Amino acid sequence: MHSPIAAAAALVLCAAGLAAGRPAAQAIGPCTTLSQSATKWDVVDLGLSASYDSNSGGDTSESSDDGANAASISFQLANAAVAYRANCSAQSTDVASDFFDGKQEYSCSVPADAKGLGDKATFTFSRRTGRLSIKQMWRCAKDLSGFKAEGGVALNLTCGDAPASRANPPPVRTQAPTAVKAPCHRNSTVSVPMESLGGFA
Repeated sequence: MHSPIAAAAALVLCAAGLAAGRPAAQAIGPCTTLSQSATKWDVVDLGLSASYDSNSGGDTSESSDDGANAASISFQLANAAVAYRANCSAQSTDVASDFFDGKQEYSCSVPADAKGLGDKATFTFSRRTGRLSIKQMWRCAKDLSGFKAEGGVALNLTCGDAPASRANPPPVRTQAPTAVKAPCHRNSTVSVPMESLGGFA
């Protein structure tokens, strides 16, 4: 039994085929077939880390002008329907929102030829909830079809050493700040479900 998502994509494909003046059956290629049955992305080589000012004693309530308080996230986005991986990364020094608030949208890099077709991918991440959300649009140029998907997953992050606790007072702030890294995820692969999938001509 076909899913509603696959049925909707098939209708778009049919319309595209008729508009091109040829039977829709001839327009179905590997890209469209894989797109219609897509259910997830693979987030590959996921890396997330934060650096804290070692003089802060674990107090991350204030931003650091010298950039000692900062976080970064990076990964490759793999979609079985396309022949490339999008490269996604972001950096933040917004300590007040725990660096990533889940509202700021970041763009991923796609190959020039795919970008020329209108392909794009974006993501948001909330460090407090662990929610990673993804949006992607891609075209199957030979099939005259296009698809867009949204989805997300709550990452179960296990972080490394956090900054020193207040039980151990930090050095006086006359010292130059040094970064204490707290890696949360390194070189991991995570499956991200597509929560919606639609087609367009």
